[in-house]
Amino acid sequence: MSYDRISGIIEANQSFAVAECVCRKQNRLLGKGCDHPLEICLGVESEPNAFENHPWGRPISKQEAYALMEKAEDAGLVHLTTNVEEGPSFICSCCGCCCVALKAITQLGLTDVINSDFYCEIDADLCISCGDCGNGVCQVNAIGEGEEAYRVDRRLCIGCGVCIDHCNDAAMKLRPKPAEERVARFADEDAWREEIARLRGVDFSAYK
Repeated sequence: MSYDRISGIIEANQSFAVAECVCRKQNRLLGKGCDHPLEICLGVESEPNAFENHPWGRPISKQEAYALMEKAEDAGLVHLTTNVEEGPSFICSCCGCCCVALKAITQLGLTDVINSDFYCEIDADLCISCGDCGNGVCQVNAIGEGEEAYRVDRRLCIGCGVCIDHCNDAAMKLRPKPAEERVARFADEDAWREEIARLRGVDFSAYK
């Protein structure tokens, strides 16, 4: 999700907590870590004081939650959350070197693991081929040199908008995907978890 949509999630909730990124922590323990922020995963809840005495995370204020997401923006991280219409409970800030979902794209070539309503487009007439958008900025390596300008590989692009902040010539824009390319979201996280359970052969009714 873009920063604007993430801001909407923060504004719609009342309780917030921050915890260490599990993916980044795992890679550091394996000696394959990166320098991106570790305490960056954000939990959100609509009820007040939801994270007081909670085993996950450290409670923070709404103002701190915004500052955390701005820190993630400055680090060029991708905002990911659950594929639901209402009530996402967390916001991850991911890097292509550690995130399991993003590595599925960069290392396994899977192109259907991230659902987004947008894709990035480069205006060849405005692009000066400086490379600022593609040189280590795109977390899924979707941007590369073209004959006349840099280009975006639509198969890999996840529409996060991180690259746009690094374009000094306003040559990049997020475009909405055509309706036929969009994937429907689940109504809420219970519906999302129920489908995951079904795919794994687990009876989710015991967890309701």
